[in-house]
Amino acid sequence: MSFEKQLLKFIDEYRDINDGEKTAREIAAWLLHEKKCQPTPQEAIDILTRHVSRAMRGQFSIDPDGRKVRQKHAVRRSIQDADGSFKQQTFWQDMDLASPQFMFESFQQRRGALADGAWQLDQDNTSYNKFHNKGAPLQIMLDFRDDIEERKMFLKPLNSSEEDAEAVAAAEDDTE
Repeated sequence: MSFEKQLLKFIDEYRDINDGEKTAREIAAWLLHEKKCQPTPQEAIDILTRHVSRAMRGQFSIDPDGRKVRQKHAVRRSIQDADGSFKQQTFWQDMDLASPQFMFESFQQRRGALADGAWQLDQDNTSYNKFHNKGAPLQIMLDFRDDIEERKMFLKPLNSSEEDAEAVAAAEDDTE
């Protein structure tokens, strides 16, 4: 029996003894409590890896000019295993310790992700306008220069060491 079929069997068992609507999270908690299903050590590592990555992605600091900047940066690379196969791995580095090459790779990969998102937005918009929109075509700007300049206008440089300390403390609070 496949893992998914076994899960469905357990879910049916849960529904037999619990009335009403339940979330997948409630069912998962019951499965763990009843020891019907336990994550393997590899699954536990995978889950913790996602949490570690999210924590690193969310760590910000305030630079000397008052900008809130991401502290840790990632680069995805294809790494060859002992068996000759390749798999994607993500490597992390602190901005203040990373080499210029690492930071360039990280920035380029993030830029590529933005371009992928913009391309998909354009595909969705074009399809919607052609096949679903009964009115005037929706126009979506994909040039972000004005958006970036507008956001820069809201940056207020910090003037005193007391303000610096408050801003750093606030940024650290955001990451907890």
